[in-house]
Amino acid sequence: KREKGRLMDTHSTNFGYLCNNILNFLVNMRNVIFSRLMLAICLLFFSCVTVTKNNFIDGELIKRVNCIYTDICNTYNTFNGNEHTHQSLVDKYCSRSWQDDEKRVVAAEDKHPGEIGCLDYVFWAQGQDWDSISYSNVKVEKVTSSRAIVTLAVHNGEAKMVRLSLIKEHGQWMIDDFFDESTPQGIRKVMREYI
Repeated sequence: KREKGRLMDTHSTNFGYLCNNILNFLVNMRNVIFSRLMLAICLLFFSCVTVTKNNFIDGELIKRVNCIYTDICNTYNTFNGNEHTHQSLVDKYCSRSWQDDEKRVVAAEDKHPGEIGCLDYVFWAQGQDWDSISYSNVKVEKVTSSRAIVTLAVHNGEAKMVRLSLIKEHGQWMIDDFFDESTPQGIRKVMREYI
């Protein structure tokens, strides 16, 4: 009887152990499933927040570039542009670093009067001459919280694609470099080489 009782105790103990293991497995699986579900929900939430944030920044950038280029077009189309016009646009829309480089370029150009300066065209207007300037197709290519690349077409007789590198200074997007067909390496590089 003892053997039989011991055998029965062993079976019941094994059965209890087995039930306990199954229960632990189910709890762990539930925890795994729950934690995976929570991870999926968190990832979905943060991706939505990121998309919303990027959409907000994209919208902010497009609005800023539209503001800049509306002013540029109005300025050149109304006042026909001159050195003062160019400098006022640089002061309003270009980064502090760009403005510093621009001042050094002007100082270097002043040492060589009568010679062709750093740039032989008006990059804002995409040409040496213009009748009517317009722009279209503003698109955000790349963006972080403090840097962005935006493309647009500037129309001056024909459409020319330009790419703007913008940085955030004092809460405002400012042009930090300008790339076009004539200066694919960027105007800032051309200015620094000229200096």
